[in-house]
Amino acid sequence: MYWVYLSSIQKMTKSDVQKVIQQNEAHTIKEMKFDKPLPKQLTVYFRNGIHLLKETLPSFLLSKMAELSSFNNPEFYKAQAKRMSTYGMPKVINCAMDEATHLVLPRGVGAVWKSCFKNTLPRWTL
Repeated sequence: MYWVYLSSIQKMTKSDVQKVIQQNEAHTIKEMKFDKPLPKQLTVYFRNGIHLLKETLPSFLLSKMAELSSFNNPEFYKAQAKRMSTYGMPKVINCAMDEATHLVLPRGVGAVWKSCFKNTLPRWTL
């Protein structure tokens, strides 16, 4: 029964695989639109991460940017699927650091961040 199904599946060419990847990338990275007013200029410092001044950004934008640098913890879901204890195991891993005056995002989030905010934040100062 399974072999009949598997024999009916056709192999994908390299170009077909690349088309599927491009279609999925287009769906995952979407530009964010906000109803609230945004600052005209944003000062960004590149040090050990992407440093954003908290006082220049509204709180909803800071939380959205921190959300971009978090991901689901695969170990939590593995343990949950095996019905093991998940006590003390975070469900979501947040890579953003919340300092006194800055929000520090990991450098790897920069490309996603730029594509999400490319038309909403018109001017950047590095």
